[in-house]
Amino acid sequence: MQGSGIFVAQQKYQATLVEIRNIAEEVASRGHVHRSELQRLERCKAGETLARQFGVPAREPLFHSVVVHLENDVPIQVEDRHVLPELAPDYLTLDFRSQTPNAYLMRVAPLQKVHFEIEAVKPAKEIAELLHMGPDEYCLVLHRRTYSRDRVASVASMWHPASRYRFTGSF
Repeated sequence: MQGSGIFVAQQKYQATLVEIRNIAEEVASRGHVHRSELQRLERCKAGETLARQFGVPAREPLFHSVVVHLENDVPIQVEDRHVLPELAPDYLTLDFRSQTPNAYLMRVAPLQKVHFEIEAVKPAKEIAELLHMGPDEYCLVLHRRTYSRDRVASVASMWHPASRYRFTGSF
């Protein structure tokens, strides 16, 4: 806006979509420090939508986690993930401060294929608070379904503040 001065644009962190990488490795590759905060870790039952995404009956047991990932103590991602217990039986016992959900899943349920979608969405109040966002900011949300051993291993929604994050890629 004219007359309001000059402002320096805030750095936007980035991630590649061509390769599924551990967010801790993405952050380290930039010479920065990754830290995560576990918000939720629980056993739950699949509702209709999750049951359809996993290809399981409704009310099938799933594991659920919500983790905030920080880069140099700035929150850059809220990872809301559901996991098929059959493919990741120790999921509820993990310490997600020392290992990301992605690192564990890549080890125990090797990636076979992935389906993803990205959309711009105004986040719910809880997500906005976890990402330290203002009320009128938007998120880039990566919805990702990963497969292992011909099964859906996990369904995740990863929320990123659009003002601080971008997705990149090349072939």
